[in-house]
Amino acid sequence: MSGKDRDHGKELARLTDALIENLMATPDEAIIAEVAEENGDAVAEAERMGAILTAVSKRAAKRKLEAARAALRQPRASTAHHAPSRALDVKKRLLMEVIARQKSAPQRLTLAARNADDLTEADIDSLLEDFQDLGLINPTDKP
Repeated sequence: MSGKDRDHGKELARLTDALIENLMATPDEAIIAEVAEENGDAVAEAERMGAILTAVSKRAAKRKLEAARAALRQPRASTAHHAPSRALDVKKRLLMEVIARQKSAPQRLTLAARNADDLTEADIDSLLEDFQDLGLINPTDKP
């Protein structure tokens, strides 16, 4: 096999697998003895390694969080230039009519102030279903 034909990635993966298998087959006592021989205090070395792993884990979590925040700041292509459907307008109107018919003024004012603009279609569907279950909407009123 010439140097050009070698797959270094596969070779490295095989070496990594062999090292991990060897480590997993080694009894805990042998590992602790080896660490104590090389570093003097196995407990202190374990704490040092634990601190390193915790720091690496925190950095990875922070990078994930930053990536998620960046993704949230990106405009959504599918909804950026999408006009609401007529069915959604009908659902919003029905929702506002049901709210307006209720005696509870604080709820009516809160939702009316939002005018259902902040609600997703799924939110509106859920509210309409809840209102129907409560008997506030006739089945014939469904959009």
